[in-house]
Amino acid sequence: MEIGWISQENLVCFRSLLLPDVVAALDKGEPVTALGLSEGKIACGAVAAWLRGGTLEVRSLYVAPDYRRQGGGRLLLDTLMEIAVGQGEIANVSYTSTRPDHDTLPPFLTALGFERQEVSENLYCLSVGELA
Repeated sequence: MEIGWISQENLVCFRSLLLPDVVAALDKGEPVTALGLSEGKIACGAVAAWLRGGTLEVRSLYVAPDYRRQGGGRLLLDTLMEIAVGQGEIANVSYTSTRPDHDTLPPFLTALGFERQEVSENLYCLSVGELA
């Protein structure tokens, strides 16, 4: 699997793997860090984040079910954190579980070292320095 930048030129390939607000931000040219995961010519995952007030907010993270448990999600987050080192103090991942396959996200984040915060439901945090 390979990682690359998601830009307006290749957004069409990753559009269905990103949340609608991230797609809208990319369409507008807003400063979103977005990375795509591909296997050959198949787009199979994506992650997108904003840096706000010292916090790296991971807004969208998705790996297609057929490509899970192969290291792609970890590769996406590791690459994102490498880019963010020195730019943020905390990395936050917030999400809403709306489908059964979302139940795999909490154990995945826990395995990466994120800790669930009780201030808000389904919020996991890990300092960028700790992850790096």
